[in-house]
Amino acid sequence: PNLKLLDSLLQETMEEAAAELDTKFQDTERRLDTVAWKVDQLVKVDTEGGESLSAAKLLQNLQEVKKDFSTVVKEVEQLKADQQTAMAAILQEFQTAMGTAEQLKGRLDLPPE
Repeated sequence: PNLKLLDSLLQETMEEAAAELDTKFQDTERRLDTVAWKVDQLVKVDTEGGESLSAAKLLQNLQEVKKDFSTVVKEVEQLKADQQTAMAAILQEFQTAMGTAEQLKGRLDLPPE
């Protein structure tokens, strides 16, 4: 019964960490899509004779895209760090659960598997 509880807690911890990381990845992916869309708009040539952008406006748009891209890069780096932290926590939980299981097995004097 105690082993089942440990297994359940470990699984719950892993699922929560995975769900949190998945949400962060989806948010970052949306931001990256926005940056890609802005780049497409920046380099798109209007063939319908619409308004042409001045050099100053193009430079302003480019600076905005660079800023957005820099933000996304920082978010990806933070996601990598968060993922490593989550994996370390999950590994620690697993090691603790295994140690507890070994202690329980020793107390019960069960033959080794």
